[in-house]
Amino acid sequence: MVSNQSYHILQVVGAIAGGGVGAWLLNMLPELYQRGITNDFLVYRPEPPDIREQVEAHGGKILVVPSPHRPVALARRLMQILRNGGPYDIIHSHVHTYSGIILFIAALAGIPHRLAHSHTDTSVFPEYRRGLWRTFYVTLMRSLINRYCTAGLACSRQAARDLFGEGWENRGVHLLYCGIDLSLFQGEVDRAAVRRELGIPGEAFVIGHVGRFVEQKNHQFIVKIATEVIKQEPAAVFLVIGDGELRPAIEAQVRAAGLAERFVFAGIRTDVPRLLKGAMDVFLLPSLYEGLPISVLEAQAARLSCIISDTVTPEVGVIPSLIRYVPLSAAPREWARAILEARDRPPGVSKEEALRLMAASHFNVEISARELGKIYTKGTL
Repeated sequence: MVSNQSYHILQVVGAIAGGGVGAWLLNMLPELYQRGITNDFLVYRPEPPDIREQVEAHGGKILVVPSPHRPVALARRLMQILRNGGPYDIIHSHVHTYSGIILFIAALAGIPHRLAHSHTDTSVFPEYRRGLWRTFYVTLMRSLINRYCTAGLACSRQAARDLFGEGWENRGVHLLYCGIDLSLFQGEVDRAAVRRELGIPGEAFVIGHVGRFVEQKNHQFIVKIATEVIKQEPAAVFLVIGDGELRPAIEAQVRAAGLAERFVFAGIRTDVPRLLKGAMDVFLLPSLYEGLPISVLEAQAARLSCIISDTVTPEVGVIPSLIRYVPLSAAPREWARAILEARDRPPGVSKEEALRLMAASHFNVEISARELGKIYTKGTL
């Protein structure tokens, strides 16, 4: 049912392409648009044409601002957008602690509803280990969030605690699980064709990973795991999807390890579900920390066994037979053993059952879009 009132939201995401949060918001655009909600996106760099077209098709636009490394220029541009654009009913910031600055400027510009949304959990690496400047920055940002945020959202309980602190349940913070578009996982995929397209032999044992090339995703450790896997499984190939500032360094590490022929760097892809279903045999995510990784949800929808670090929130395990947690402190050979055991172990669930379980969970995009739409339109802010 189309809403008889329109709402204009500014989503602050930093980047849409190649990120789980951006993908989640894009997947929800049709449902939100049906409810009379249009979304503009504030990003730090231009987005690909297909993403821009998708946003514009649902009434929104993409606005590019300077990088957070240029805070004064960013603040000026954001203030200009908030005062002269829109007008915006809500600003919804997804940039973790940096939301402090975003919401402070939004308050100055008179935006009535200001949301901070936590998508990650950095608590396994306390800020005090990162030096005095980092401690000061995080403390300042949290104080700004506490003062200027009118409501908080989080993708998991751990993510809520990380940004909003203990007692977050009593401070107007809502849990909103990020859903995925399960229609993208229906139907069959020509595995042979997908692998040919990627240059992967049809008989290869493919370990897949989806994630930005940033410290959090622990790509250096993936290369070490690969060395151990290939010692025992010569047909192994590692398919890595994503891009980011650390990609050149990881590619150099792969070459130095003599594994260049065993890695496929696919870059940013808009057909991740197709690659999960058509190319991968096992999914790997040894992240240093996470909020609630959408990539693991997608891997389960594709009925892939997932080998993930024990720092990932248990809430991600919708299908327990597909999930195996490995201690982040475990040696690469232990991770390799878990991967090879997953290769030899049946998934324990059919493709149809995997999709049914995901559809019935909180992580169905239709459910999360409906819940977010209610937050925007029903005055639950």
